[in-house]
Amino acid sequence: MEEHGMYLGKKEFYELIRRNGGAWNDAKERPIICLMKSLEHDGLYWAIPVGNYEHRDGKAKERIQKYMDFDKKDIRSCFYHVGNTNEKSIFFISDVVPFTDKYVEGSTLIKQSGYIS
Repeated sequence: MEEHGMYLGKKEFYELIRRNGGAWNDAKERPIICLMKSLEHDGLYWAIPVGNYEHRDGKAKERIQKYMDFDKKDIRSCFYHVGNTNEKSIFFISDVVPFTDKYVEGSTLIKQSGYIS
């Protein structure tokens, strides 16, 4: 794995999160972007799930914008980030997870029609 690489996680990764009391309610194969390599543990990355912004309805977009509009001193303003891969994307900052190559299903390419592996 590499910093800023996008990957698909194995189903066992999401099952591990649930077994340990976490919530992962996403049934889709959502890419995960590895943003930062751990300084303490070789092979561990801090990763953020990414989704397609245009797949959201108006209500979902309003909710995301509401959080992003909170005062910068309010931690809720950091829950989401809307940016670009090669399309407008949501970065689910509040869902950051530790991620290792043990759980990589494959790397991803992104095109306008959606995510492909």
